[in-house]
Amino acid sequence: MLSYFHNFFNSDIGISSLSPFPTMGSKSYPIIPLPIPASGEIPKRYEISHLPEGESGRIQLLLFLKALKKFMAMDDLDDELSYFRIAAIHGAPYVGWDGEESPHDPNVPIVDQPSNFCVHNNVTFATWHRPYLLLFERRLYDLMEDVVANAPKDERSQWQAGRENWRLPYWDWASAQPYEQPNDQKYGLPTIATIEKVILDQFLEPNPMWKFVNPKKDSEGNPVAMGDEAYMGCYALPDADQQWSKCKATSRHPKLDVQAFIEGGNEWASVNKEMNNPDWYKPKPVSGEVVDNPKGTIWDLVFRLLSYNYAKYDYFVSAKFHKGPLGSNYLSLEYIHNNIHNFVGGRGTVEHGIGHMEDIAVSSFDPVFWLHHCYIDKLNCMWQLLHENKWLDDQTNKGPLVPFHKDEERTFYTSEDVRAWTDLNYSYDWAFHPHPGAANNSEIIRHINETYGHHRRELLNGPQISGTKNDYVINVVYDRYALGRSYTIHFFLGQVDETVDVTQLSTHASHVGSVFTFSSFAGEQGGRPRCPNCADQQTRGVISKAQVPLTIALLRDARNPEKHELNALFPEDVESYLEGSKFSWKVVQSDGREISLEDKRLKSLKILLMCGKVLHSTDITKPSKYYGYQPMWKPTSGKTCGAVEDDNYLWTPDGRSQSEMKSKHVKLQSYM
Repeated sequence: MLSYFHNFFNSDIGISSLSPFPTMGSKSYPIIPLPIPASGEIPKRYEISHLPEGESGRIQLLLFLKALKKFMAMDDLDDELSYFRIAAIHGAPYVGWDGEESPHDPNVPIVDQPSNFCVHNNVTFATWHRPYLLLFERRLYDLMEDVVANAPKDERSQWQAGRENWRLPYWDWASAQPYEQPNDQKYGLPTIATIEKVILDQFLEPNPMWKFVNPKKDSEGNPVAMGDEAYMGCYALPDADQQWSKCKATSRHPKLDVQAFIEGGNEWASVNKEMNNPDWYKPKPVSGEVVDNPKGTIWDLVFRLLSYNYAKYDYFVSAKFHKGPLGSNYLSLEYIHNNIHNFVGGRGTVEHGIGHMEDIAVSSFDPVFWLHHCYIDKLNCMWQLLHENKWLDDQTNKGPLVPFHKDEERTFYTSEDVRAWTDLNYSYDWAFHPHPGAANNSEIIRHINETYGHHRRELLNGPQISGTKNDYVINVVYDRYALGRSYTIHFFLGQVDETVDVTQLSTHASHVGSVFTFSSFAGEQGGRPRCPNCADQQTRGVISKAQVPLTIALLRDARNPEKHELNALFPEDVESYLEGSKFSWKVVQSDGREISLEDKRLKSLKILLMCGKVLHSTDITKPSKYYGYQPMWKPTSGKTCGAVEDDNYLWTPDGRSQSEMKSKHVKLQSYM
């Protein structure tokens, strides 16, 4: 499959001129699932770097890229089925879609409010994005019809079969990418997003996965700034977390150069560097030779997400804080999703810009957004298979997923409508082909353990350190609207020199993880987010939660022969190790400015260290067990924003005595 990327592509298929798509009338646009092929088998969404082998995979990739190119080139912004307008559903330029407006803030006159359909920090985060992805998938499929029609007659049947079996690919950012060139940064953007130009029609031309370029052109055929009202009219992008109005294309980690930001800089190597930090995990075997182990925390977060025993679907899916959660419930699908947006977008300064994926308002204009969210959907599907009886409450389940209609009569999709994804005519590329109601849990768990259980295998098979049945996590409560824009909370084990560039903290040797808030822009102090959902949450004082696993970093230090302060992972050893300045955190705004922890706007920020138990079975078809989390107050007491014993709203004791906990531990041991 990878040869398709690097010997890119020889084809006689032509891209025909675009015909205008009819604008929607009074009837709603029905988002209809793609048809099932005559074989009756539901097509699969594949990882973009692991499409089917051979000619079928090559054709599917070409179909995707050619259709995406046509989609992005649609320059009638009144056409609600254009790439620009469908991307705009997610945020800026805050216009309605398919005759629908978003819920409004009752405290602000409707005339002063933009349209926005934000569901972030809500329990419908994953279900709302499911019909959104279905809409994107449908538009590409429809545009493929013209691609197939222009195929050579002797190949047309192959291209038609490719279209019938095509589904939107995803990007598995929690697994190493199969880069052909030697590369020690194995985690990062898919190969297709690292190639600026590809061969689509015998000639090198811009790769639509590299960036989205404004289809609106000036008199000389050059793309105009997306905020140029003379060309964009009511669809002009406003400035938010960055000066998006000046951009002519999307960026990822743009260089500190204004023109690069305006033209759309894709510094994919910087994205990959961000995703491979912190560069922790190089445990040494007895021989002293460094072994090749995965780095960073992304895969560990996914492994935990699919291994924790959440009491409710709400806790799994949403970053919204619920009073008194158990220790493991701080980790959520949405929080992990937020960090990926930050890794891809990047951090800059006020003058030089950040990438589009970093800002809710414009993130969906970057084509990698769709592959990212497709993977979020896959993770949601996997969790559903393991917990078929856990879902949204009845009222939320039947609520409308605005603005997505399933027929021409303005009937909204609901979370119940999209619960069974195979009813939407797609599945995912697991070897065991699961679908709702017929899942083989042991095979799903095997898939989780084999794909994301690197730390599990290391603990079972690597050099032994005493106390490794203890697990340590940093639980975080924060107000995502506190600073009026996105910000990142960085955590460290070790000293951080005050002269360090705060925009580069994630690459610091002591860095162990971070929390990115992915906040809606509200402007200066006291401002309100343009998004009504965010403004409502701000008014009600809704706060969010996140979790940074600490066990791997502690294991690294315990195994380091040059560090003598930590020799085991027992609670008393770890607590003593983390007291004082050893354990610290910093807050940095998306514009690159560090915010003092004493800033009153951070009054809701609380850092809570917890210790629990973990048991990893030697049977790869059995899940790891995480349980019994208790606070460790000493490492955070006396530190600004650190939790103290009076902060009892931060966690819920499980009510068992130490003897009962010990009894449970013995029972769990028997399952090993």
